[in-house]
Amino acid sequence: MPSARRANSPAAVIDSNTAATVGKLANRYGAAAATKFTDACSGSLGADEVPGAVAALRAAFDSEKTLTREWRIDQLSAFRRMISEGREELCAALQIDLHKAPFEGFATELGLVLSEIDTALAHLDEWMAPSYTANSALNIPCWSSTQAAPLGVVLVLGAWNYPMQLTLAPMVGAIAAGHCIMLKPGSYSPACSHTLSRLVQRYLDPECVKVAEGDRAVLAEALGFSGGATTNSMDSVSDRDFALEFMFWASLTGVH
Repeated sequence: MPSARRANSPAAVIDSNTAATVGKLANRYGAAAATKFTDACSGSLGADEVPGAVAALRAAFDSEKTLTREWRIDQLSAFRRMISEGREELCAALQIDLHKAPFEGFATELGLVLSEIDTALAHLDEWMAPSYTANSALNIPCWSSTQAAPLGVVLVLGAWNYPMQLTLAPMVGAIAAGHCIMLKPGSYSPACSHTLSRLVQRYLDPECVKVAEGDRAVLAEALGFSGGATTNSMDSVSDRDFALEFMFWASLTGVH
């Protein structure tokens, strides 16, 4: 008889629902397959829920909630707790998807993200402060400065080959800058995708950070609703052509 699963094995560490479904999800993803995450084991968004979620993110940004120093510090601190407290789950997911040992997973992915967070926390006040520039004598006693400001909602696309580092590191800068985030983890690393989705929803502000999981159908929907004020849908041919071109290059570079 096969031996019972060890308590510290990767599948035993991560969420039981993830462990039960990750195998068949991994097999359903192929380079040409148009499949979706149909197992609602992570509470993430599907393709049909993306438009409403993006609208909610834009409303949250318009409330100016993310512009404050307090919100950014709070979210970066929660981000750090997420990685520290969820380290075992995150490393277990990396071992399932990529056969990375826990030390390798932390050294090549999670540790780098923690360094990014520490840098952001250390320099946030400096980044948020206005940068004063040279002024003309004609404008005395006025002065001139440049103030960095967030643009709104950003789409963060993960990749399968470094599914933690390439997904989480861009989020650090986005949060430090005061953006709202739509996160799309790489679908070719399903255990990592589910684990990230679950932990992000647990630790970060659900009004300002949302997660969509799935294949290219979800990616296309997210691309269509992540543009600027004049690109809110993919009704035009140019929008669809852009999305198709992006997905072609993404398939070559590992973003899914």
